[in-house]
Amino acid sequence: MVGGKRNIILLVFLFVVMAAVAVLFSTTPEPAEPYFSANTLPRSAVQQYFYLKDFIVGQPAEQFQGYEPIPQRQWKFQLAFYFYATACMLARDPSFDPDAPSVLRQLIRKYLSRPVWEDWLQDGYGKDPFRQHNMMYRGHLALMLILYEYVTGRTEFAALADSVILRLHQEASQNPMAAVLCEPDNYYIACNSVGQLAFLFYDRLRRTELSAIRHRWLASIQESLQNAGTGLLATVFHPSSGKAAYFQSARHNGWDIVFLSAIDPVFSRDLYRNYRRQIIRSFAGFAWAARKPGGWWPDGGGSGFAMAAAHAAGDRITFRKFLRSLQALGRPVRTGEKLHYKRSNLLGDAILLFAKVVCFRELLEKTPPILR
Repeated sequence: MVGGKRNIILLVFLFVVMAAVAVLFSTTPEPAEPYFSANTLPRSAVQQYFYLKDFIVGQPAEQFQGYEPIPQRQWKFQLAFYFYATACMLARDPSFDPDAPSVLRQLIRKYLSRPVWEDWLQDGYGKDPFRQHNMMYRGHLALMLILYEYVTGRTEFAALADSVILRLHQEASQNPMAAVLCEPDNYYIACNSVGQLAFLFYDRLRRTELSAIRHRWLASIQESLQNAGTGLLATVFHPSSGKAAYFQSARHNGWDIVFLSAIDPVFSRDLYRNYRRQIIRSFAGFAWAARKPGGWWPDGGGSGFAMAAAHAAGDRITFRKFLRSLQALGRPVRTGEKLHYKRSNLLGDAILLFAKVVCFRELLEKTPPILR
């Protein structure tokens, strides 16, 4: 009787495995070339853009209808990554949506609204989220403001960009690690990479030299916050204890690689090699990110950043495997000319769109403004 049950379980297991393999191998891999083109946009990226646009256009800046499934403190990331994706899409094809500059403007207005930054107040970190620390919010604000002017040539946020970026730079200059705390006693490399990139774009527009601080910042990371065994970067550093913590490596290091690809391409390339060896896993033409270095168990949220890292690193083979995984397992839903992934949410869709079109290094090589 026991043997019969075992045989039934084995047969069920084999059936599930065979069914899964059949589904996987029936998925035709999408070509990667359109995603790396300098002048055209892949259809799936444009369709995703228009799906996300519906949540931005047509509602007041302070309103976030449809955002309810996302924790409020994550709204800032959804807005920021959709903004970066839109800026990169305009750099490739300025005509893909004549309304795109207005979308960028509305994204900034929403980002400045209270619902996006009030978690700072709720957590008891201070009464003014713009005063000090809070690089988690202010870094994205700085980059969005300066990119808006860099891409569109419009100067309506120029004074605010000057104020935010110069204040961040002053704060970083006074820090021994050339960094700004994201929260009191929490220094994340990821959010500081956003601020450091904002300094680079600011220099390109204002002909200043703020970005020279990146050399001291990078030296502090390589000296103290890079694991000697895995070659991966720490997630967070606590100045009060002098200790660093390593967790969610797929997400944070994938994020780091993308922004570092424009700040220091050589360091980013070396980090990506470690990341691909320790975090990215592949099988039968599919790829995913592992939850921990050397592991195999998938990190769903980390896979979006891993896909972005592969794109930023120019790794077309791995990027194509991520595309295939997304096509087979993300449950894409197309309605007319709009696309989203049922196994994702608004934040995940924004990161996946960003992964498809990321182009910070290419943007820095262009003469601003992009739209002439």
